[in-house]
Amino acid sequence: MKDVEEPQLIAASVYYSYEDIGYRRAILSSPVVAGNKVYFGTVPVAGESDFPVGIFSYSLDYPIYEYSSNLILLDGYWHIEAGVAGGLTYSDGKIFFGGGDGKLYCADAAGKGKISPYPTTIEDPGTILWVTDRIDETDVTGLSSAPLVCGDRVWVTSQMPAALYGFNLTTGAQEIRTDLVSGVAGRASPSVNDDGSVIFTAGRNGTAAADAVTGEIIWAFDVSGAGGTPVYSDGCVFFETEEDLYCLNAASGEEQWHTAHAGNATAPVVTASMVIANGDNGLTAYSRENGAQIWNNPTDENSSVSPNSPVADVSNNVVYYTQNYDDRLGFVYKVDLTDGATLNRSAQSLFVEDNEFISSHDIDYLCDELFEDGFGAPIIYSSPALADSSLFVGTGECVPEGFDPDVTDFDYWEAVDCGGMSSLWFFGLPDHYQEVLAEADVVPYYGETFESDVGEIRYDTVYGVLETGSFRKEGNGYTRIYSYSLQADDDGVRLVSVKGYSDKDWYIYKNGNLLGTSIDPEEPVNIGDQLVFAYGGTPDDAAYVIRLTVSDMIFPSLFISPNEKATGGMVRMNVPSSSSGTLYARAADAKGNRINDPEIEWSSEGPVRIVPDGDSCIWTTDNVSGSSEAVIRAVHTESGMLLKSEIVFTVYDEETIRDMIPKNSSVEQTDTFFTARGNYARTGVAAGEGPKTPTILWDCHFPDVQYTTLVDGHPALSSGNVYVTTWGGAMSGDGTSGYGVYSFNASTGEQNWYSETMISRTGLTVVDGRIYGGGGSSLMCVDEKTGQLIWSTGSISNAAYIGLTSVPLIFNDTVYVSAVYVDEQKRKVTESLYGFTLDDNDGDGKPEEIFRLDAGRGTGMFASPALSPAGENYPAVVYAAGDGGVFAVDTTTNQKIWSFDAGASGQGKATFGGTIDYGGNGIFVSGPAYRNGCVYFTVSNSSNYSGEYGTGIYCLDAVTGTLKWHDKVNISSVNTPVVTEDKVLFVCDGLYAYDQDGNRLWFCETEVTEKAAATVAGNMAYFGTYGAGKLYAVDITTGEVAWSYKMPLIAEGTSWYSLIEATPSIESGILYIGSENGHFYAFKDPDMPDTFTITAAPSRNGVIRPAGETVVEKGGSVVCTISPDNGWHIADVLVDGISVGAVSSYRFSNVDADHTIAAVYEKDEMQPRPTRDTVRELIAYLANGDPLRKDYDYDINHDGRINGKDLILAEMMSS
Repeated sequence: MKDVEEPQLIAASVYYSYEDIGYRRAILSSPVVAGNKVYFGTVPVAGESDFPVGIFSYSLDYPIYEYSSNLILLDGYWHIEAGVAGGLTYSDGKIFFGGGDGKLYCADAAGKGKISPYPTTIEDPGTILWVTDRIDETDVTGLSSAPLVCGDRVWVTSQMPAALYGFNLTTGAQEIRTDLVSGVAGRASPSVNDDGSVIFTAGRNGTAAADAVTGEIIWAFDVSGAGGTPVYSDGCVFFETEEDLYCLNAASGEEQWHTAHAGNATAPVVTASMVIANGDNGLTAYSRENGAQIWNNPTDENSSVSPNSPVADVSNNVVYYTQNYDDRLGFVYKVDLTDGATLNRSAQSLFVEDNEFISSHDIDYLCDELFEDGFGAPIIYSSPALADSSLFVGTGECVPEGFDPDVTDFDYWEAVDCGGMSSLWFFGLPDHYQEVLAEADVVPYYGETFESDVGEIRYDTVYGVLETGSFRKEGNGYTRIYSYSLQADDDGVRLVSVKGYSDKDWYIYKNGNLLGTSIDPEEPVNIGDQLVFAYGGTPDDAAYVIRLTVSDMIFPSLFISPNEKATGGMVRMNVPSSSSGTLYARAADAKGNRINDPEIEWSSEGPVRIVPDGDSCIWTTDNVSGSSEAVIRAVHTESGMLLKSEIVFTVYDEETIRDMIPKNSSVEQTDTFFTARGNYARTGVAAGEGPKTPTILWDCHFPDVQYTTLVDGHPALSSGNVYVTTWGGAMSGDGTSGYGVYSFNASTGEQNWYSETMISRTGLTVVDGRIYGGGGSSLMCVDEKTGQLIWSTGSISNAAYIGLTSVPLIFNDTVYVSAVYVDEQKRKVTESLYGFTLDDNDGDGKPEEIFRLDAGRGTGMFASPALSPAGENYPAVVYAAGDGGVFAVDTTTNQKIWSFDAGASGQGKATFGGTIDYGGNGIFVSGPAYRNGCVYFTVSNSSNYSGEYGTGIYCLDAVTGTLKWHDKVNISSVNTPVVTEDKVLFVCDGLYAYDQDGNRLWFCETEVTEKAAATVAGNMAYFGTYGAGKLYAVDITTGEVAWSYKMPLIAEGTSWYSLIEATPSIESGILYIGSENGHFYAFKDPDMPDTFTITAAPSRNGVIRPAGETVVEKGGSVVCTISPDNGWHIADVLVDGISVGAVSSYRFSNVDADHTIAAVYEKDEMQPRPTRDTVRELIAYLANGDPLRKDYDYDINHDGRINGKDLILAEMMSS
C-alpha cells in the first residue's frame, strides 16, 4: 500500500467486516498491522467453547471484489482456549500477547492455520514458541497488558496481583518480578524511555519507573488510585486515572501538572503540543505544557465513549476515537486535531446485510430494527489501529433478542442472521485494494524461488521465471485469472506471456508504452523498468492493475580477494617485485549464500606465476624493472552460468615503489585545524606550539537540555571561528533543542550561531564555506556562516549510542565517510565506505551516492578515512578501517587496491535498550593515519581472539599494504595514532611513543583513557583521560607530564566529569577541547606573543622572496616564492628544518610561531653541444611538426620556447 490518503469514514469505504469470526466470540484486543497482515485476538462469549478463539491474522494482499467476509483472507490462527483480550505486540517475526488464562505467550507470526467454511474447527494452528506460568488472576480478561519488547526482554504489567514482569525474549524465562502493591488499571501496559534504560508502569497506586536492567523501582508517584498506561514522550510521562490526567518528570517522577479528567484509566495520545484523552465527556485535548484544556469533542446523545484509547494521524492533522450508541452500536469518529471539530463519523451501521449497506440516518430506528434482527455490536476495548492509511477496529458481542445460549446449531445462527456481531472493521480506500492488485519492487533472481508479499510473485525455473498472478472471485472461492512472467538467464531478463484465464484482455505496458495483450517476441527488461498489467483497459481506467518496478538483477557471483574472510572482491592490487601471497575465490548463489568448495579454474598472464589449490592459489611475482601489470583470473560454472572474476596486479621494483608517493606532502601538514586530526592524512600534528600551562582563555558552559550537554566532538577551525558539536547521550535524526553544532569566535568565545540540525558526538570538516559532519545517523552539510542545512543523506550509520562518528574527507569533489549500520530486526551489521557528491544535484535534499564499498567488519568508533597524496604515476589513495584491519582505495576508480586483516570483526554486541549479539568478536579498528609512505592504526583487545595479530599498534606499507611492524599492546578502546616526523604515539591508559621503526621509546602512565586521541603541537602531546577527567600535556622528548588540568564536577557528589571522547584541536597556540561536564574550553598561555617572524635564509644560487625577516601578526599568512638562478634548479625546500619537497612556493597560514625557510639548489646537468643531427631535428620540428626527442633540451637560448632562435644557435654551435 503506497501513497494513499487518510481513511475516509463513509459507508462506501467500509472495506470489509469479518463477521464470520464473530460467532460466539468478541474482539476486545486492539488490532496490530505488520508485514501486510492484521493480527487481533478474540475471547469466547455466552459460556461457549465450541468456536475457535485466540489470535487470528489476515493478509491484506489479496484483492476484494465485493463487500463481504470470505474466509480466503485467513492467513493464520493460534488457538488460545481462554481467548485473548489484551493488546498484541509484533517484533522480529513474533507475536507477544497475554491470554485470558493469565499467561504470557510468544507465537511465530508466520501463521499457517486453515479454517473451515464455518468457524467451528481449525486445522494446523500456528506455532506457540513459549508460554509462561499464570501471572495474572484477573477474571475474564486474564493478562490484558500489551507486552513491551525492549532489548532482550519482554515486559508486562499484571493486575492481580499487581506486578511488573520481565521475561527472556528468546526462552520466556522469568528474569524480573517487581511488586507494584496495587493501583494497576485494566489493560495498563508498560512503556520505555528513549534509550531503553527505564521502564514505566502503572502501579504503586499510580505510576512508577523501574530500572530496565534490575527491575528495581527508581521512583513511584502515588495518587491513591489505579493508573492507566504511562506514555513516555520527550522527558515526560503522561498517565490517566479515573479522575485525573497527570504529567510527570520522567527522570525524577516529580509532578509537572495535573488536571481533572473523569473517565476510564486508558492511554492518552501525546503530540508535540497536546495530550488527548478519552473520558466521560468525550474526547478532550489538553496543553502539553500546562494541562490547560484546548478543546473538547463531546459524546452524542445516548452515546458513551468506549473504554479504549484514541489514535492520532498527525501528518493528516486528525485523531480517531470511538463511541457506543446505547451500548449496542459502535461508531468511529474522525476529529480535527487543531480545534476538536468532528470531521466525519463512520456512517449508519458499520455492518452489512446481504452485501448491501444499510444507509438509514435514523439512529434509533437503525438500532431498534436491526438489533431485533441480530445486528449490532459495540466497540468495547479494541482501540483503533492506524497503519498505512487504513484504520482497523474490533467490536464486542451484542446479544440479540430471543438469544438462547444453549442453542449452538448453525441453523439457529443462520436464521437469526447475526452477521453483524463481533466484527473486525477496516476503513480505508477500497479502490486502492480493488484496483491495484500488486505494487512492488521486484528482483529477478537467478536460479531461485521467491514469493513476494504482494499479489503472487514467484521464480520457479532454473533460470528464474518471475510469475505474477492475481485472483478473482468465483462462487465461494478465488481462481487465477492471468499469468505473465519475467525470465532471467545469462542472456538477460525478458518479459514473456505465459498463460491466461481472463475473460478480458490484460494490457501490458513498459515504461508507459503499450506492448499489447501478448508479447511476441520476448521483450527485454532492464533495471529501473516500470511494468504495468492493466485488466480490460488503460492503467487509469482498468478494473484491476498490477504495477511492478524492476529494482535489481541478482545472479550468482564470484570474486577474488587476498583476505580469506572478505565479503567483497578487489579488482586491483599493488605488489612488490619478487613477492608472493595467496588469493581466495569466493562464489555465492543468487541470494548471497556462500557456495562451499566451488570448482575454480585459475589462470594468469604477465609477470606472475600461480599454484592453484582449489578455491585459492599462491602467487609469486617475477623480478621486474620499473613497473609492469599482471592478471590473475578465476572461472566457476554455477547452474549453467559461467562466472568470471579477475584481479590486476601492478608489480613494482623496490626503487620505483619507494618513490611513488611524495614525502612530507601538504596533505600531511596542518595549516589550520579544518578537519579531524588537523589534515586529511590524520597525523594529529598541529602547526606551531600549544599551551605550556593549563590557563583557560575562555569557557563556554552549555545549558542542560534533557540531560547534561555532552561536548564530545573534535573541534574544527576556519576563518577565525571554531565549530563544535554537542549531544545528549542518544542519537536523534530529527534534532532536540539545545543540542547541535555551535560556532564561536575562536579568540573570544563569543557565540556566532547555533543550529540544532546536526546533533552529533563527532568531529567536523570545514571546506569552501561548508561544514560536513554526522547528524545523528545521517551525513549532513550545513552553511559555515549560518548553520543552515544544505543537504542530508538520510540514515546511513545508526550504531547504538554512536550514530555517524566518522569525520568526512573531501577530495576530488567527493565526500568520503565510513559508516556502521545496525539492523536490529535482522541482527546484522553492515560496514561501508561511502562516496557522495558535494551537492544536491537533483533537488531532493540529498547528495548523490557515487559509490559504496563493503568495509567488511571491524570499523571502530571515530574511525575516519585518511588520504595519501598523488604521485607522478600513482593516484591519491584513501585508507579506511574495515576488512578486519585497514583497506586502501584508489581515488581515480574508487576500488580497493589492498586490504590488511588484523583479525577484527567488530560489532560482537550492540547495546540499545539491551545487549544483542551479532556474532562478531568485539575487536575494533581505529581510523588510520598516513605519513611518509606508511599507514598507522590501532586494534582493540578481545578474549575471543586467538589469531596471529589482534590488539596493538600497526605500521603498514602504504603502497602494498604489507606489514612493516606491529607491537602488541592491550588496548581497550582504539584511537588514531599521532605521527610526527620521527615518532608515533597513541593513547592507552597513558601515552605510548615509538620511533619510525617500531621501537618503543617510552610509556607515560595516566588514568584510564577511552576513545579520545592525542594531538601534538611542538614538543607536547595533549590528551584526556576517562575516569579522572584530566587533560594532560606530555613532553614527547622525555615522556614526562608537563601539566594536567582536572575538569570540574557537574555537581557535588557526582563523578561524571570525564573527557571520554573529546580530542583536542590546536591552532595559533590555543587548545580547544570539550568535556562531558557540559563545558567547551579554550586554553592559551597568557604570555603568548601576538607577532611572529618568518626568516628566509639567503643563498648564492637563488632567492627567496620576501627575503630576510618578515613580521607577521598572529593568525596571518605569508607566501614565499623560491626562484633559482640560471643554470640551477630547486632540489629541496626546508621549513623549520623539515623538507617540504622541491616546491617553487610555500604558504605559511594562520601563523602562531616563528618559522624559517631555506632552499637547496643544484646545478643543471650540462647536455652535449648541438650537432648537425640536432639542426636537422629542429628543422623537421619547425617545418613539419615532427616530434622531438625527450632526452634533449632543444630550448638552447633558455627563453622557455623552441623557435627559430634555437635553430640559429644550434647551427652556430654545431659548425
